[in-house]
Amino acid sequence: MKRIIVSIIAVLMSIPITLTAQDNSKDLLADVPVKVFEPEIDIDGDVSTVLYNRLSQAVSLNGLASVSDSYKFALVPIVTIVSEDVTESVPPQYLTEVEIALYFADMTREVVLATEVINKKGFGTTLTKSVHKALSSLQARDPKIKNLFITAKKRIDEYYRTECETIAAKIEVYLNSGMLKEALVEYNAIPKSNVDCYNSCSLLFQNVSDEEINNAKKQLEENPDVSWIKN
Repeated sequence: MKRIIVSIIAVLMSIPITLTAQDNSKDLLADVPVKVFEPEIDIDGDVSTVLYNRLSQAVSLNGLASVSDSYKFALVPIVTIVSEDVTESVPPQYLTEVEIALYFADMTREVVLATEVINKKGFGTTLTKSVHKALSSLQARDPKIKNLFITAKKRIDEYYRTECETIAAKIEVYLNSGMLKEALVEYNAIPKSNVDCYNSCSLLFQNVSDEEINNAKKQLEENPDVSWIKN
């Protein structure tokens, strides 16, 4: 009987510890900025906003920071109309299937960290309405989107845990070459949870004034080039 009681107590004591570890792990990369791009869809009407909003929500739900001024990490959707049928009903209905290819990318290294492809169908009295319906059916908590972020976050965490010296050396080269803008892009993406890496890279900016930093930020492009993803 004593053995049973001791075993039960041991199990109960282990539960809070496990839960705490899981909760903390979700926040380790919470300050890593991710820019969500709006897809370019070649049809009349604005249908890209609904997908942009859904993916921005997904970034936050999966423990990262959805921001408009990230120049390191990005979530890039590419939408393709796979099929388009028109019924003979009155009024006619457009039945459309779209392919949503999602790329989680490191823009400065030009590396895709994770990718998923999701197909959705929609219907409407016009092609625009049917595509809008299809994109609207994508949920921020879709299992494929979750898998995308699980893979990306593992690779981000591994990168900053194993490559800090390389990152610091890159920042130092940028600073010595007068490339403050590029140095800030690398520095601002470092997770603050990685205290050693973040602090060591912070020291590299000790001779850089706030005015210089603010001027460099103004030079950053609003939409970095991600055309390489399609190649």
